[in-house]
Amino acid sequence: MIRVVGIDPGIKGAFCVLEIPRSLSLSLGERHPQAVKLITVQDFPLYKEVKSKIKNTTRNRIDLKALALQLEINMAGAKICLIEDVGKMPTGSDPLAAFAFGYSTGAVSALVSSYGFPLEKIRPDVWKAYFGLTSDKNKSISLAKKLVPASAEFLTLTKHDGRAEAVLLAYFAATHIRFK
Repeated sequence: MIRVVGIDPGIKGAFCVLEIPRSLSLSLGERHPQAVKLITVQDFPLYKEVKSKIKNTTRNRIDLKALALQLEINMAGAKICLIEDVGKMPTGSDPLAAFAFGYSTGAVSALVSSYGFPLEKIRPDVWKAYFGLTSDKNKSISLAKKLVPASAEFLTLTKHDGRAEAVLLAYFAATHIRFK
């Protein structure tokens, strides 16, 4: 069996670990959902950070220590980790939100690399085009459920699009990357 990982980065990110038989060559035209084993799909663990003591506000941050433990447990033996290579946020977006997104994406990439897992990046326009997807979250969820039926129980809400994209990234890794 080959273990592959997909990561949808960002503060609302998630990761998915799939196992496929070594001999199986998957493609969209030739689906073998019974041969794809879902190991896990999880949101990034978060904690609340005080944003302003005066206004008594908080913001979510990725709990990197908890994420490191989750990845170490679930990625053991992984042949590849495919992470979405996100670009800049549209101009006009909140600069603090853009910074937080960039920080969390970089931190997760560094975390994966620090464990020595093979890491590859892929632009969203490349893998989404392959699957025929747009920015429609429901289409990503629907396709993830179809390709990896065991993921359906984890993809019950529209806000689970990060999980769905992690599943699709792992599936893309399984279908496109050659393993030694």
